Amino acid sequence: AGCAPAVVRLSADSLAQQRARSPMDVVDGHIHLCEARHPWLAAVEQEQGLQTGALDKLWSCEELCAQVAACAANFSVRRAVFVEACGGVHASAETALMLREAARPDGLVAACVAHVPAPDGAAAVNAFLDGLRDSAGALPAALKGGRVVLMGSPPDAPRAPAYLEGLRALAAAGLHWEWCCSPSHLPAIVETTRELPGCQFVLDHCGHNGGGDDFDTWAADLRRLAACPNVVCKMGAIEEWTVDDPQPYLREALAAFGFDRCLAESNWFVSEALGRPYARSFEDLQVALDAVGATDADRRAVFADNARRVYRL
Repeated sequence: AGCAPAVVRLSADSLAQQRARSPMDVVDGHIHLCEARHPWLAAVEQEQGLQTGALDKLWSCEELCAQVAACAANFSVRRAVFVEACGGVHASAETALMLREAARPDGLVAACVAHVPAPDGAAAVNAFLDGLRDSAGALPAALKGGRVVLMGSPPDAPRAPAYLEGLRALAAAGLHWEWCCSPSHLPAIVETTRELPGCQFVLDHCGHNGGGDDFDTWAADLRRLAACPNVVCKMGAIEEWTVDDPQPYLREALAAFGFDRCLAESNWFVSEALGRPYARSFEDLQVALDAVGATDADRRAVFADNARRVYRL
């Protein structure tokens, strides 16, 4: 703390070292699919001067599988976790899509994290979940947790009484919650995670969406959150961090959470829409693991075993 992190570039030698390894077994801890248009993708098209429909389109599992196949020499992606991204009026349709994909006997999607309205309180959570229960009252086996993106919400949003009530209802149903946030939300997330030790949490994207080069303040809050035993951390979505070099952030997250509480993620299709190849986050994570002296067992934990445990695969 107090010193600017050193810049570490993804060198040709590092990439060559990765390619010399056997393919890494991977459970991709974070992917998105959609059958509806995303207004923010249309905005990115305009910002980048792209043709209409270049990004604001339907993103299918078949397209994802093609990306997975293209990197198979280095990363053997066997299963993936479908995480909500639509919300609003599209939430029900997105949940139906993720459950259909998870029901495919030979499909890539193994688990789902739906747009469960925990910020709206227990009644909203229970109503959403009741709509998914079968005739015996059981939830779909593939449904593992809920998420509502915090970006655009006040920094103290996770401290709202209704939010806490909704999280307790989610935990009572046997589901976990995923924090998708900017660094400004981390102090409130720390307080809520401490207050609810019976709830299991996942921090998406190292808690750094739109953070910029704020290493010192982000790292201090991340360490406080990592001190809570009921939270794990996903390592990816670097395209949304707005940093010059992700390596110091990846290394800090590995040091804070340890190899047994970090999960690899691609963040596809968002990653591709923002210009990063599917496997690039995995490559960046390999470089960080090299830098901190990870063993083969550590790598297996981060790339696959931890996701299997967290999502009960």
